[in-house]
Amino acid sequence: PSLLKIAGKVDKEWFKAWVWAPKSINPNTKMPAFFMQDNNSKKEFVEKNIAEVNAMAEYIYSKSKNYEPFQKYTNGNAENGKNLISQVGCLACHGVDGLEDLSKKVGGYAGPHLSGLGSKVSADWMVSWLKKPWHYQEDTIMPSFRLTDQEANDITAYLMTLKNKKVEGLKFAPLNKKVRDDTLS
Repeated sequence: PSLLKIAGKVDKEWFKAWVWAPKSINPNTKMPAFFMQDNNSKKEFVEKNIAEVNAMAEYIYSKSKNYEPFQKYTNGNAENGKNLISQVGCLACHGVDGLEDLSKKVGGYAGPHLSGLGSKVSADWMVSWLKKPWHYQEDTIMPSFRLTDQEANDITAYLMTLKNKKVEGLKFAPLNKKVRDDTLS
């Protein structure tokens, strides 16, 4: 997905953890892991790796365009939202823990697996995305399902229950500017 408006979608600490170890946040992700591999996991590389992740996040967030969700989440019925996900077509492109995974039948996901989504995005962002995905990303392949406000709020209520406790309140190691500068020189 585009990083053009990433600061309006996810918290910077979440982003750092994602770049550091994507499979620990979403075991079903296609995002490869670049850090803590055989060629860069020795003790002398770890501090450099941390500096690189911090520097990437600082750079990407400094370039991120402003984005404000256009719609406010106004509470929903999570159980109804879970049922709607199975009925409106979400499972054709997305995996959702505990729901029939239709995407595996056709050989993969067109969209991301929704594990831990409630720890990634805000409810306002999610309901806005469900109503008008192109509002956030103009070239998205996510279709509009012409959801009512209530349906979008119900689906959001369910998706916000999909938490990843490992990343809740996570703080990535701070940037060591000397290590960053030594790496760049």
